Amino acid sequence: MTPTQPLPLHIPRRVAGVDVARAVATAGMLLVNFRYATGAELNAPRWLKGLVSLIDGRASAAFVVLAGVSITLLARGVDAEADSPHHARRAIRRLLLSRGGVLFLIGLAHAALWPPDILHFYGLYLPLSLWTLRRSGLGIALGIAAVNLAFNTLYLALDYEAGWSESVLDSGELWTPIGFVRDTLFNGYHALLPWLSFVWLGVWLGRLDWSRPATRRALLACGLWGLLLAEVGGKLLLHLLPESTYIRHYRLWDMILSTDPFPPTPLYVFNAACGAVALIGLCAELAQRWPRAPWLRLLQATGQLSFTLYIAHTTLGLAMLRALGWMDAPPLAWSCAAAAAFYAASLLFAWAWGLRLRRRGPLEALMRWLTPHPRRR
Repeated sequence: MTPTQPLPLHIPRRVAGVDVARAVATAGMLLVNFRYATGAELNAPRWLKGLVSLIDGRASAAFVVLAGVSITLLARGVDAEADSPHHARRAIRRLLLSRGGVLFLIGLAHAALWPPDILHFYGLYLPLSLWTLRRSGLGIALGIAAVNLAFNTLYLALDYEAGWSESVLDSGELWTPIGFVRDTLFNGYHALLPWLSFVWLGVWLGRLDWSRPATRRALLACGLWGLLLAEVGGKLLLHLLPESTYIRHYRLWDMILSTDPFPPTPLYVFNAACGAVALIGLCAELAQRWPRAPWLRLLQATGQLSFTLYIAHTTLGLAMLRALGWMDAPPLAWSCAAAAAFYAASLLFAWAWGLRLRRRGPLEALMRWLTPHPRRR
């Protein structure tokens, strides 16, 4: 099925599994970002350290993959309302460019408060994904391979940590011309190279028929097996590698075997992509099996407020941490407890705002007002 065909009956404009996956990814985002914001020490039980380390870099990757899924669903919705393929192409191009521009500007303002901001990267991901809407799966795969090859070539040639600071709340050289270009293209928290891989993967995933149980279960199985293979295999090979060999060519071996998010080398990209695929497959299956369950509807409402909750966690959330005096390297368990408390408050807000008032979130409504859907022509 090509993106220019009408929106099929089995793919509604809002897919419950996508919103549920966003809600789950939000929980992971809070755990990771609160830990980095507070500089929490990893003096915690092994299971907790392992959980946070596993989520680190995977929750944000899942968000970006889900953004790609949403691009495909959005394009199909526009196609269904347009009276010709030409009008559809022009409408989706205008919509993605306008939303990308708004997100880029909001993200730049937000980066002054939260330097690891992802919104201004979203502002670039959207227009740079336009070409994928009319490409085959093979074409998208070649694009993903190209951005990863470009990143790893730069990684071997340049200093990946140039311009970095010790704290995520310190912008370092972000606001210098060379620092901004370097952060955007190469060594930022969500730099175009290779993070475009995740959004383009999501564009392809959005084309699948999620109404088929076999599709959902294949996503879950492939994602889990890939995640296990990358996580265990990479660490095992790194452990077996002689120390002298590793030290002599450490950048090359890190590029081949590391699953850490910094730098985002191929095994990390594969690992995080598999984690996102597994999450989407699981949430799509849950949404299909229990579509009317109160807990699922609550998660769906929470996922629909992800933009609002993202801004809230770097404003209200950080204010909460400062009020508690937890901004100076508290134990990891404390930052995790704060993340859990904020997530509970987010669920309560989603229940009151989304389920009771049945409205879009405040920032979601603002985005819709600034960049309205094109009308049928």
